[in-house]
Amino acid sequence: MPAKLHPVKLVLNTAVDPHFCALFSAENKLLQKISWENHRQDGQKVWDFLRTVDTKKITFAGGVSGPGGFSSLRAGAGILNALSFAADIPVHQIRADRWMTAFLGHEDFLLNSFGSSVWHVEKGEIVRTELTELPQKKYVTAFLPEAKREGIVSRDADFSGLEKSLLTALEKTEPQQGFHPDYEFPAV
Repeated sequence: MPAKLHPVKLVLNTAVDPHFCALFSAENKLLQKISWENHRQDGQKVWDFLRTVDTKKITFAGGVSGPGGFSSLRAGAGILNALSFAADIPVHQIRADRWMTAFLGHEDFLLNSFGSSVWHVEKGEIVRTELTELPQKKYVTAFLPEAKREGIVSRDADFSGLEKSLLTALEKTEPQQGFHPDYEFPAV
């Protein structure tokens, strides 16, 4: 008699620091996770993580589509699309601003962008703004590099359960045939 497969769910974040990959049971219990801050390690970290997993058991896969670094989003897309194809399962995705709004329960947070810009949310829409033109209010700044946090009034947040919140948000999205990164600037 063949061994019974216990389905698992995989979530991947290569858009918001810290980047992470997590595995959940069918009942949404966190089984295993890995996180890292060096974006150059995205592919290697996920590869090493997946080497410890029976990928045939993955019945759900999804990730954060952006905005984020071009190379990081491409790494995430390549991994999720390969899993989707190999396991013959759809893939789920959510933009970072929508995930963070659901997780934090408000829109007062900043996401990193290129140069001296950040992303913030205004009335449900993501807006790229120069730091010098940012509306004056308290923001969760934990997703920004230290240098960009200077001069911004910071708001505290509890980040426990971040991985599970991503799974919960992804489970509410429509499954797709492929993962499509939401690049800050169109890929050329």
